[in-house]
Amino acid sequence: ISDRKNYEKYSYSVYDFKDLLPNLRPITRSEGRFEYIPSNDSLMIEETNFGRLFEIERKTGIILWQFFNKQNDNSIPFMLSGSRRMRNLPKNMPANLMKTCINPSLND
Repeated sequence: ISDRKNYEKYSYSVYDFKDLLPNLRPITRSEGRFEYIPSNDSLMIEETNFGRLFEIERKTGIILWQFFNKQNDNSIPFMLSGSRRMRNLPKNMPANLMKTCINPSLND
């Protein structure tokens, strides 16, 4: 999903996520978004309806990190909306708040 300007600029192609385990493939009922990150050739994908946000390398298919918008491990996820990737954390935000972003390969 892209506008024509970015489609032509970045030569987007179809990526079907078939190389990911079924439980890691992005799904959504009605909404979702992505952002292409040229600096490391990756995609940040928001599963709006299911409260998951993750970043995947385009060439290797490796999930770099993922975030589940949940109160705890046993709760259902809350929806996300309009997620953005920040280049730098705000100066007043402690880095330890990012501990909820996990590497999925560590949690098989």
